[in-house]
Amino acid sequence: LLWQLGVALVWVAVSWVLPGLLSDDGTVADYLHTWFVAVPLSYGALGTCMLMVSVSNAMSMPLRAVMISLLRLFGFYLPAVWLGAQLGGMTGVFIGVLCGNVAAGFASWFIYRHATRHLASGSAP
Repeated sequence: LLWQLGVALVWVAVSWVLPGLLSDDGTVADYLHTWFVAVPLSYGALGTCMLMVSVSNAMSMPLRAVMISLLRLFGFYLPAVWLGAQLGGMTGVFIGVLCGNVAAGFASWFIYRHATRHLASGSAP
């Protein structure tokens, strides 16, 4: 998570220069700036979600892995992106991506922790 936060901070730092190099259109450059500021901040949480899916599979809990994946996409990511688009257009979409990934990361961690507590106690997750 610390590594990903460092990567995100680099993206935030270059977000003031890079959009102008990628596009001459001011609107596109503004959207790119917003993306570079918002979305990379959520990659740590997204990585946590992806790791929890892999760990669940490795621990012979494939249904838990599928549940985490489906919950991430249909419970958090798509609704947050849709709501963001409805409330804030393209900027809202990027904020929705951020919120959806962060919510999915936290939820997957809690689902995983719940399962491992059950395994530690000897009961089925």
